[in-house]
Amino acid sequence: MAHNTSVPESGILITEIIPNYLWRDPSTFILDTNLCVYNKDYLNIFCTHSETYPTTQQIKEHSRANKGDFTWQDSAEKHIASYHEIFLQPKFFTPRWLVIVSQPETEALDSLQKFNTIFWSSVILSVLLILLFSMTQIRRVLIPLEQLIDGTRRLGNHDFRTKVTVTSSDEFGELASSFNIMSEKLGDQFETLAALSKIDREILSALNIEKIAYDVLIHLQRIATVHFASISVIHDDSLKQMHVYMIDSNSKQLHNHSHVLSDNLRQLLTHNPEGIWIENELIRQQIQIDKINMVSPHLFLLPLNWKDQTVGFIALGFSIASHWKADEIKRIRDYTDRIAVALFTKNREELLIRQARIDNLTGLPNRFLFAEQLQKEIAQTRREEEKFAILYIDLDNFKKINDSLGHSAGDKLLCDAGTRLQKCIRESDTIARLGGDEFAIIISQIDSQHQIVSAVNKIINSMTKPFIINGEENVVAASIGIAIYPHDGANIADLMRNSDIAMYRAKAKTGSQYIFFEESMNTEVVRRATIERELRRAISEQQFVASLSATI
Repeated sequence: MAHNTSVPESGILITEIIPNYLWRDPSTFILDTNLCVYNKDYLNIFCTHSETYPTTQQIKEHSRANKGDFTWQDSAEKHIASYHEIFLQPKFFTPRWLVIVSQPETEALDSLQKFNTIFWSSVILSVLLILLFSMTQIRRVLIPLEQLIDGTRRLGNHDFRTKVTVTSSDEFGELASSFNIMSEKLGDQFETLAALSKIDREILSALNIEKIAYDVLIHLQRIATVHFASISVIHDDSLKQMHVYMIDSNSKQLHNHSHVLSDNLRQLLTHNPEGIWIENELIRQQIQIDKINMVSPHLFLLPLNWKDQTVGFIALGFSIASHWKADEIKRIRDYTDRIAVALFTKNREELLIRQARIDNLTGLPNRFLFAEQLQKEIAQTRREEEKFAILYIDLDNFKKINDSLGHSAGDKLLCDAGTRLQKCIRESDTIARLGGDEFAIIISQIDSQHQIVSAVNKIINSMTKPFIINGEENVVAASIGIAIYPHDGANIADLMRNSDIAMYRAKAKTGSQYIFFEESMNTEVVRRATIERELRRAISEQQFVASLSATI
């Protein structure tokens, strides 16, 4: 019912509320919630639960504002209510309606408790899920890190072959793959440096070419995966000969053989300092050793050059065509450089030894080497209680030929004389050029004086034959002094001195003579030396007085 006071004559509007239209069916509302509508005089217009609702007095006490909350008590239980005013004056000419929603306190608190339970359960479950996910992520990160750390420790212990196992395809998988590649390369480099260091020690110490060749071939087989590998060393004194070292791939034993270096192969090595693949079957047969019975259809030759000198070459055989990477070629080149250095150093060492112990002109041992051999002969003869003889040889008339024909002719004669002397002695005997036109020979293991005389006569007969120099015949003779160990001396100095004394006694005769040393010769030499020394001192002290005696 509404009354418009501004138009009193219009009368009073009386309306009837259709509950189902305005409020809907009460059964559609929430069961435990009571919705009530009051007019301005706090009269109940509608309630979803008509049995239970707050009284007018209770509403008046608490609804002093437009909206708010309050509690009220009925006979059974306590309720919690919330109210809100609806202003109807502008449209319906009635001051207001008051809408109150109430619910039993037990129901409200039970919903809150359920909410708290659900909320905190959700929070706890979320935290647990977060922790589980975090632990999974942390484990996913820590396990690859632990494996990488273990791999780093293995690198510190020189274990380069054990790989880090990370199967994931993320950044850790890429990092593990890069780590394994780096570890493998470091292992190869460390192995190469260790091998090269070992070779360097061999070069600086014993310079054992066989051991160096074995180490190089073992490492070449490992890094190049070759079916066949060999090192050929060219003889420095005979450039036509080479010594081949090769590893048996099954037993890892070192085999060595001598071969002839062909001119064709030499030219290939000279014109291909960086290496060459060989297809020529003839050259392949010259390189491979038939006794090993290896068949390598793909063969690579790598010259060993050092300071513009070819000291040998390395042959690598492959059962299938090989494609080397840059780092593999570098490692192979490092090994070839080391073996080239070793061979060059060995050749230089042997050259220095030859220069110090071998006569450059005749190629015979010099005085130094002869003294060493003589010392060995004395020790062996003393141990076995045997005898040997020293022949001290001087070429008669050599000075005349040298002065008349020149030094080159004299050198040629000395070389020919050395060759003839070598042919007159056994392989067990030793010959040396002591200097100038003097030679010395050790006749070892003599049984009688007749054996010495036979060798000496053979030498004298050989020396009396003319020497053809520059198309002209030149005749020299040999004067030989002989000293026998131990009768004529028990050490090098005595033997050389006594044989020299006997040689000068033979030279004082007509030539082509030999004289055995006798103790009287030494006495005579001592007497002559004493007289000469006394005469020199007398002259220096002016002990001689010149006098003139007239002869009638």
